[in-house]
Amino acid sequence: MYSRVSVLLVLVCVLADASAEAARDSYTNSIGMKMVRIESGNFLMGQEGKESECDWDEQPVHRVIISKPFYISETEVTVEQFRQFRPDFEPSEQYSPYAAGISWYDAKAFCIWLSNKERRPYRLPAEAEWEYACRADTTTPFSSGQTRPQMGQPNPWGIKNMHTGVREWCLDWHGQYPATNQVDPVGPARGMTRVVRGGGMDNDDARYARSANRSSIAPSFAPYPEPRKAKPEPKIEDISQTKPGLIGMWYGESDFTNAKDPVLLTQFENIEDRGNEWSVRWRGFIEAPFEMDIISVVTFEAEADDDDVKLEIDAPLSSVEDRKGGEAGSNKSSGETLMLKGRKYPVVLSYSHSEGATILRLYWSWAGQNKTLVPSNAMSDSIADDPAPIVP
Repeated sequence: MYSRVSVLLVLVCVLADASAEAARDSYTNSIGMKMVRIESGNFLMGQEGKESECDWDEQPVHRVIISKPFYISETEVTVEQFRQFRPDFEPSEQYSPYAAGISWYDAKAFCIWLSNKERRPYRLPAEAEWEYACRADTTTPFSSGQTRPQMGQPNPWGIKNMHTGVREWCLDWHGQYPATNQVDPVGPARGMTRVVRGGGMDNDDARYARSANRSSIAPSFAPYPEPRKAKPEPKIEDISQTKPGLIGMWYGESDFTNAKDPVLLTQFENIEDRGNEWSVRWRGFIEAPFEMDIISVVTFEAEADDDDVKLEIDAPLSSVEDRKGGEAGSNKSSGETLMLKGRKYPVVLSYSHSEGATILRLYWSWAGQNKTLVPSNAMSDSIADDPAPIVP
C-alpha cells in the first residue's frame, strides 16, 4: 500500500517492479495487504474547465504513459498493519480502521520496513500512477461517473476508497504540470510540499475528491505524535579534499563511539588500517548511472572482509539484506533502489572493523549491466555538492 491522508495521513504502497509477480492479478502479502496488479497504459492527466469545476494546478491536461505494470494496495493501510511496523502507533478513531495521522517521512519509512520484510520493492506511488489507478480507464470526474462512489465501493480495476476516506501521500513534490506528454513522470526535482491525493472525508464538496484533484502538505506534517528524531552525528567540518567520494567520521571504537577525525573515502579498496578496533560512517551522494533507462531498479552490494558493513540509500527502496560472513558479523549489505537517470541520492555507508583485512567494495548492476564496482566519480561528498532533493 502507500499513503493516504486527510488533515491526517494514511498509507498505501506500490510495488515498484511487477515483473517478478508474473501475471498474477493480485496477491496478499505477509501483513495482510491485498495488492492489485495495474497494467501499463496511457491516460490524459488533469482536468480543464471552469474555475468552479477544477483548479489551476490540474492544467494543462497532458498525456501520460505508464510504461510498466505495477501493484497498488486495494485499500489504505490499516491500523493493524501499520502497528506491525510501529507497535506504539496511536490511531484516530475517526478514520478507523485505516491508519491516519502519518507524515510523508513515516509513510516512506513504513514502505522501507515492508520492503525489508517482504524482500520485494514497496514505495509510495508516483502522482501519475495514483491518478492512472484511480481513473481506471475512465474520463469522468469520478471512476464511478459523475457522482462520487460510496466508501468501500471498488473502481473498475478493483481499487477502493480513492474518492473517499482519508487522503493519500504520493512520492512527488507538488508543482505545475508540463505542457508536453510524459513517460513515467516523477514530479519536479525539488519543492516545499509533497502531493496529496484523493479522499475527501473531511470535505462536503465532492469536487475535492475528483480523480484529477490535487493538494499538497509539508512532508513533516502529522497532527500527532512527533516523528522520532535520530541522535545527530558529530559535525564534520570542512576538509581540504572534497570530491569525488564520500565524507565521514572516523571513530576509535568499532561501535561508532569515540569520534576522531573526518575522513574522505575516494575508493572502496585498501582502506588505511587504523588499528584493530575502529569504525567509519561515510555520507554523501550517489548518482544514477547514465547508461540505464530513464528510471530503473539498480542493485547495490557493499562487501567487506569479515567485518560489519551496512549500506543505506535514500531513494524509493526495495529490499535490503545483510548477509553474515564469519564470526565478526555481516560482511555483505545489498539491496535494490529505484533511481532516475542523472539524479543524485543521499547515501550512507557504515563499516565496523574489529579484525582482519580492511577491504571494502561497493558494486552496482542494473538491467543489461553486469555487477561492477561503483566508480568514484559516481559519488560525491556532502560538503562539495548541494544536489537537488531526491526523487523521494
